[in-house]
Amino acid sequence: MNFVRYLIVGIDPGNTVGIAVLGLDGRKISLQSTSAGIDEAIGAVEKLGTPSIVATDVYPAPENVLRVASSFNAKLFVPRGNVREDMKREIAKDANVSNAHERDAYCAAVLAYRAHANKLRQISALPDFSVEEKEKLMHLTINGYTLKNAILSLSAQKEGKNEEQGERARTVPAQEGHNSDSKFSQLGNLTVAAFGELRSPQKLQYEVASLSRENAHLKKLVQTLENEKQALAMQVKRLANGAYAKMMQEREVRNLKYQVKVLGEIIQRMRGGKRKSPDKKGEKAHLQHPQSKGIKKLQEKEEQEREERQETDIEALINEYRQKRQ
Repeated sequence: MNFVRYLIVGIDPGNTVGIAVLGLDGRKISLQSTSAGIDEAIGAVEKLGTPSIVATDVYPAPENVLRVASSFNAKLFVPRGNVREDMKREIAKDANVSNAHERDAYCAAVLAYRAHANKLRQISALPDFSVEEKEKLMHLTINGYTLKNAILSLSAQKEGKNEEQGERARTVPAQEGHNSDSKFSQLGNLTVAAFGELRSPQKLQYEVASLSRENAHLKKLVQTLENEKQALAMQVKRLANGAYAKMMQEREVRNLKYQVKVLGEIIQRMRGGKRKSPDKKGEKAHLQHPQSKGIKKLQEKEEQEREERQETDIEALINEYRQKRQ
């Protein structure tokens, strides 16, 4: 079996693209950055192997990270929320990063590995499998296979190659069959027929593995759609928050305008209730009248009653304003 290195790739998109590449054992393979764009980043990853996971450190996943995952048909890892700066520094402190883009990409790859570490370690500890076969099993389980179906798929691929080699080996005796007697030919035919009967469980096993691959592909497609749905939901939420803030602002303006209007009415009433003081000449002439003292007392009493009524009206108006404000 040809060995293909499977990878965990962290991407930090932007004018400068950070690229961090880990093996499925969590070890760092490559750490670099490029200002040539996302296509250059995809080409750099292709030279190293096949990504099993493409990861980001922000939520929701940026469009260019989705593009990288789709181009490799890899699983997308997105954290539940944006990763804190102190956590990024802690994760990347011994990684020898050159800039913040490489740091963020490395942080994304490490978090993706940690999310799958238990499963990967269990497969790594399996006996009777080579390193290449274990990596293939890891890749399949990351992308939706159960471990049982991943082993079936791996076995079917191996048996398919063995059958191809067997077919090539049988072509040589078939060409030399004219030199053999009829009994040997009949024995060969019986052997081929018996081998055909024995292949039927293998065919069934291969079909199961094919269905498992199709199921894993559909799960991956569903996950991609879920990520797109999350991105759209976040956008809708931001737009809704903006609309709600605008609505609350308009409501507050209306309330303030109403308060200004009511306070204006109160001030107007208070100003209208003040009595103009008579001039000194009129007051002096009035006091010279014989009945001035009695009339003055009566006027003072009426003025006092009127002021009390005015104060009561203003107090009631203020109370009404406060209730409406609440």
